[in-house]
Amino acid sequence: MKQPHSPSKAPQRTCLGCGQKRPKRSLIRLCLGSGGVLAFDAEQVAPGRGGYVCGEGCLEAASRRKAWVRSFKGKAVAPPKGA
Repeated sequence: MKQPHSPSKAPQRTCLGCGQKRPKRSLIRLCLGSGGVLAFDAEQVAPGRGGYVCGEGCLEAASRRKAWVRSFKGKAVAPPKGA
């Protein structure tokens, strides 16, 4: 039987908005939906490449920095402003 990750061994991901490393479960995951549009992945299990943000402020910062295009290797369409 698999043992759950201890807090120090939990997978770490980097926020695309602020650049801070945090435990994966504390971040919001976005993935590519149909047509290259970003979609929220609440369960963090959707197949394919994903990007992570801390919250709404970092979501806006990632959009300003065009981090989505880099993170998804040019296949993502940036979310509209205010989305």
